[in-house]
Amino acid sequence: MAPKPSYEELEKELAERDRTEEALRESENRYSTLAEASFEGVLIHDKGIILEANNRFAEMFGFSIAELMRINAFELIAPEYRDEVRKRAAAEDERPYEALGLRKDLSTFPMEIRTAHMLYKSRNARVVVVHDITDRKRAEEGLRESEEKYRLLIKNLPCIVCRGYKDWSVELLTIRLKY
Repeated sequence: MAPKPSYEELEKELAERDRTEEALRESENRYSTLAEASFEGVLIHDKGIILEANNRFAEMFGFSIAELMRINAFELIAPEYRDEVRKRAAAEDERPYEALGLRKDLSTFPMEIRTAHMLYKSRNARVVVVHDITDRKRAEEGLRESEEKYRLLIKNLPCIVCRGYKDWSVELLTIRLKY
């Protein structure tokens, strides 16, 4: 039978426990502060069970934080992307990728997803950072349309089109002459 700890030993153990609990509270407060200050949506889940989310994440999907806590994280992914997202989560793939998010009103939006493994309150979990890339996708589409428009314009001009450079070299873009 082990000897009973002395009063000083108990006091020391309690003080250490208090310091550990305070360090944990400070760590959780730092996470909360960082997550709320982020311009990105931040979510922590364990196999789809949502453990934490910041306000930006909730706003992005049209839910309140309380509503999010009752939803499986994979339900926030458009059905055609769910299998891929589940595979990446199971494989602990941490490379960024794109998918469609599914809002509360059932509308979708393009998003970039970054994930990482973490220990959260003694649980293995995934932290997910979501960036709404709607504006980027619109800009890319606008650029594609503009490139196509100018490609067709140059292709159909009834003349010689070339590009000149500062070094006096010339690039022939098209020749379309009709006699």
